[in-house]
Amino acid sequence: MSALADMKNEANFEFLETTDPLALSRYVELRRRVFRGAYEWLPEDFGGLDEYDLASRIVLATHDGEGRVVGGGRLTISFPSCSVKLPLEKSADVSLLACDYLQHLALSVSPCAEISRMAVDPSCAHGRKVSFGLGDRLCEVAAAGGIDTVFCICPDGAARLNEWNAKRRGVTFRKYRRVATDFGHEMWLCAFEGIRQVYWPASKGEGPYIPQYSPLGGAATSVLPGA
Repeated sequence: MSALADMKNEANFEFLETTDPLALSRYVELRRRVFRGAYEWLPEDFGGLDEYDLASRIVLATHDGEGRVVGGGRLTISFPSCSVKLPLEKSADVSLLACDYLQHLALSVSPCAEISRMAVDPSCAHGRKVSFGLGDRLCEVAAAGGIDTVFCICPDGAARLNEWNAKRRGVTFRKYRRVATDFGHEMWLCAFEGIRQVYWPASKGEGPYIPQYSPLGGAATSVLPGA
């Protein structure tokens, strides 16, 4: 493939929020294959459909207008007035509200969210283009909902990648500490902080971000195994 053709293909990714059941099933199948290919130590059923998929905002990456799902991730939101136990709190048996080292985030009065189950088909990853596009869109969705802090749990490599991407966008990224998980490996508890200033277009006079819904309709690159 020529360099020009490759550049053209790189431009043909869409990052859309969806509620379509078929698109969700394709995303779940993709992430199961991706995680099992990248992390052999994960349980056999890791990445399958769970209760958080139906309670979260789902963003998918598609290619060439074909509706082919090449990546995806989910955003689970918790508001003080309607507190939701985030996926990492279940898998790592951690209460974010009870963590002394998170007190500066004022989680008892401020909404927060978690990005989890983020995965990309390695054959369509185009370097970091798809993973960064997914991360950016998920942060846009969070910022549009008034959320300034987004958590994740991830292994060393993904934590380094997230830190690099945060620096690229001018967002604070913190690796707080390692936490044990119910899938047998310690992960970094991390957070993107101050995202609204970067990801909320209204702060730049462009009006509020309107999530795009699409009835959209992949096998070892992963970004955020998450909870």
